[in-house]
Amino acid sequence: MCALIRTGSVVVTEISGKVGGQSYSRNGGGAYVRNISKPLNGQTSSQVAVRGSIATLSRQWAALTLAQQSA
Repeated sequence: MCALIRTGSVVVTEISGKVGGQSYSRNGGGAYVRNISKPLNGQTSSQVAVRGSIATLSRQWAALTLAQQSA
């Protein structure tokens, strides 16, 4: 984690980078801060494979009769 903060005599004049769970930046509209979020639905090959397996198992489970599911 590293953020650059520049101060004037009394106020912060520039800030950029990440601190904790927030990201500080500047665009044409001025300085802004936003919360950093992690993607909820990652797309790594492992995650995609596991989701595919779960979907297959779910379909197979739904195809079983109630007696088979109870057993």
